[in-house]
Amino acid sequence: MNVFFVLSIGMFAALLLQYFKLGLDFNFWWLYLYCALGLVAIYLVKFVTLKFIGWIFQVSDSTDAYIFIVFATNKIIGIALLPFLVMLAFTYGVVNEAAMSLSIMVVCALLVYRFFLSYVSIRRQIRIGFLHFLLYLIAFEIVPLLLINKLLFSFLGETY
Repeated sequence: MNVFFVLSIGMFAALLLQYFKLGLDFNFWWLYLYCALGLVAIYLVKFVTLKFIGWIFQVSDSTDAYIFIVFATNKIIGIALLPFLVMLAFTYGVVNEAAMSLSIMVVCALLVYRFFLSYVSIRRQIRIGFLHFLLYLIAFEIVPLLLINKLLFSFLGETY
C-alpha cells in the first residue's frame, strides 16, 4: 500500500504540475518518475529521522504511533485520489477543473485530519503543549514543503 501511495501521489503531483503549466519542458513520464522518486526520498528521510529521534530521546512508542498515523493516512490519501486521477487524466474543461479543486480539498482535509490525530495521539503519550506541536508542525511539515516548492519552481524555471 505504501508503493500504491507513492505511485498515486506521484501521478497526482505530475498532473498537478501539468495543470498549472509547470514542467512542460519534461516528458510526462519523466516528470512522474521525478515526482515519485522525490516522494520516496522525502518519506524515507522522514521515517529515518523520526526513528532516530525516537531512539535518541527514548520516546520510541510515541514516534512509532506518529509514524503509523502518517503512513495510514497516506494510504487513505492514495486510495481516495484514485477516482480523481482518472478524471484528471482523461477529462478537460470544467470537469477537469472541478476534479482538481475537489482533489486538492480532499488531500488538504486528510492532512488536517492527520495532524489532528497526531496531536491527540502524541498528547496522550507525552506531555506536549499545543504550541510545541505547532512548532513541530511548522518546522517539519510546512517549511520543508515550502523549500521543496521553491526548489521545484527554480528547477522548472518558473518564478512567481
